[in-house]
Amino acid sequence: MAHTVPIESRWCCADEVQGFTTTRVVGLDVQTVYLAGELDLHSNADATAAFTIAVDTGLPIVVDLTDLDFMDCAGYRAIATARRAAEQHGITLTITYAHGEPARLLGLLGEGQRGTAAALVHSGSG
Repeated sequence: MAHTVPIESRWCCADEVQGFTTTRVVGLDVQTVYLAGELDLHSNADATAAFTIAVDTGLPIVVDLTDLDFMDCAGYRAIATARRAAEQHGITLTITYAHGEPARLLGLLGEGQRGTAAALVHSGSG
């Protein structure tokens, strides 16, 4: 179930699948996609849909993982696919506030070494 809430010059859209929530907040010059819960095989399609909409806006994308507790390879695929699509459209995609298992997986996959993921390693202790 999707909800849209006006917030000054921004708008917010949230969608929830059992155990996983995406919230996209669009500002004037950047948008943030907040991922919460567990990003895995069951929630991959929901995350991919949120990222597709985000890329279509043409604004830089910040992916905030503050409330993401778990991510497996299927979940990572949604982020990697979004990054490729963003790059093809000349849009930056920055991953922030990863911690615990998501930070570990992103580190193993080399995301911590990407310039656009500078906040990835130091943002959480795990």
